Amino acid sequence: MKTFILPALLAAALVACTPAAETPAEAPAAPVEQTEPVPEVAPEPAAPVSDLDVAFELGFTEYALMRLAELGETVTISAMYYGEPLPEVAATMTEADGPFYVVGTYETIVNPVDQTISVSGAGVDTAKLANLTGAPVVNVNVFTSRTMHPDNLITCTLIDGEVAELRAKPPATLCEMLDAN
Repeated sequence: MKTFILPALLAAALVACTPAAETPAEAPAAPVEQTEPVPEVAPEPAAPVSDLDVAFELGFTEYALMRLAELGETVTISAMYYGEPLPEVAATMTEADGPFYVVGTYETIVNPVDQTISVSGAGVDTAKLANLTGAPVVNVNVFTSRTMHPDNLITCTLIDGEVAELRAKPPATLCEMLDAN
């Protein structure tokens, strides 16, 4: 885990640049308070904005954390909201639409650290929800962003289920390096 040393360096620079206080020589100097280095932590996830937002715990094996950090690779979170279409909607779908009636998507890039991810339902076309025979489902895929390597380097447990169920019991996914097997 990385630690930040910037506060200590900044404090030293400020002390070096600050003029001496105009106090008598016999006055004792105030003790300098030492602070612990601040560990790097993932930012808090955004509070849910809609009933379609889903949060999950993203975790990595120690080997995956080490290798992804060595490579400088990031991770992409890609979600697809979908469902079973009404018969009249299904009749209008083509092969190009694929096997699912997609009502929205979400994608973001994050650093590969253990963290809580909030998948936003803001990209869902709420008018399309009326075209579903049941509750909306979300499928979340996690893969390397391919910024430093042309191939996906990780495999993660699957997240796929009805939005309401995933909101009621937030899932977790664990990612490991493909070369670890």
